[in-house]
Amino acid sequence: MVAGTSTSEPTRAESVGAVVELVRPGNVVMAGVGAIVGALVAAGPGAWLSVAAAALATALVTAGGNAVNDVTDRRIDERAHPGRPIPSGRLSAKAASAIAAAAFALALGLAAGVSWPLVAVVAAAQVLLIGYEGLWKARGLVGNVVVASLVGATFVAGAVAVGRVTPPVGFLAGLAFLANVAREVWGWRAR
Repeated sequence: MVAGTSTSEPTRAESVGAVVELVRPGNVVMAGVGAIVGALVAAGPGAWLSVAAAALATALVTAGGNAVNDVTDRRIDERAHPGRPIPSGRLSAKAASAIAAAAFALALGLAAGVSWPLVAVVAAAQVLLIGYEGLWKARGLVGNVVVASLVGATFVAGAVAVGRVTPPVGFLAGLAFLANVAREVWGWRAR
């Protein structure tokens, strides 16, 4: 617990709210939508079960990555964002790590139900997210490129789910990549 806060355990509703806040639902939804858009651009409507699985897997990777981020940044967040779930005591770092691991495992399981190429995309995204937190975040442009690549990969995941990574999907992923590099480099990130 943070000094000056209540010593009582969080209620179930507070814990659920902390988990929702931890995974950043806006980012999670946008990642899933990106996969759906990628599938639609690649192949049009169809293969909805595969597309839904890819969208959910992409959303889970994002949720897990956000949990890993908060675990990694918990000391910084004690000063910079004390209201976040971990520094506020509403969620432990151990619980957040378990959430990340479960989200990553579920994402891989969903991807395996679609195709091995989707498993490769999901696994690569997970490796990049963990590498970003452990290695590249503090390295400026390299970290910015990793984050931007992950945003572009959401569209590719949807296209891979329908088995057609087309030039328009590559163009869309490239635009997302460039827009996010600009956002990361120039610090236009809304917090």
